[in-house]
Amino acid sequence: MLPIAAQVVAWAVLLCAVGAQAQAQARRQDGSATIIMQQLPDSSHAIALNELAEKYRTILPDSALFYAKRAEEISARLGFVKGLIRSLNTQANVIRDKGAYADAIIIYKRALSICDSAGQLADKPKLFNNIAIAYSRQGDYVQALENHFQSLRIKEKLGDSLGMANSMANIGLIYKKQKQYDEALKMYSLALKTFRTFNNDEGMAAVLNNIGAIYRIQEKYDSAQVYYEASLEVERRIGKKSW
Repeated sequence: MLPIAAQVVAWAVLLCAVGAQAQAQARRQDGSATIIMQQLPDSSHAIALNELAEKYRTILPDSALFYAKRAEEISARLGFVKGLIRSLNTQANVIRDKGAYADAIIIYKRALSICDSAGQLADKPKLFNNIAIAYSRQGDYVQALENHFQSLRIKEKLGDSLGMANSMANIGLIYKKQKQYDEALKMYSLALKTFRTFNNDEGMAAVLNNIGAIYRIQEKYDSAQVYYEASLEVERRIGKKSW
């Protein structure tokens, strides 16, 4: 038998495929997955179920919910806090993707409550970010901003500079949707500075493009072109790195 870690990794790799072929493959693997799950110790069982749930999320969301709920049950029984938080986050992600935003927010907040009780500060930024996404999709930009700022503040406490840049970019996007372009540009500029410091090309490309979009909306076409071209140059660099 493969070592436990190898079994978990093997399943993560198998379930990375997408599209119709992946869906058919995933259905065939359900039975085999059950056998493997039964061979794992309890904590590893919960970890593997969470891995399966995350990999199934976009191709078979109902299966993702099934596995995440099983992971929740096992994690709760064991007092495995990180497994419990992860399973709730995945459940909420699936439900949010189905458009049930209010239900998803309730589950995210359950996970946040567990974080508070267990002192799991590091898991809170992701949850606040996901809550912000749910509110944003509902068009509730005030609550979206509040939750993105909550995420930002915790990342600052944790010393997570790159995470802070991602939060600032997210905040800039909400300001852009609210047509508060000056505030959006401030946030994008702060995020861009950090992305450059960390040589984070993906972050740079996205922010440069978003800055260009604001200047285009403002009919500042020369400035827009400068940022669009800068974004395109970074995208080309990313493409070269992938070879």
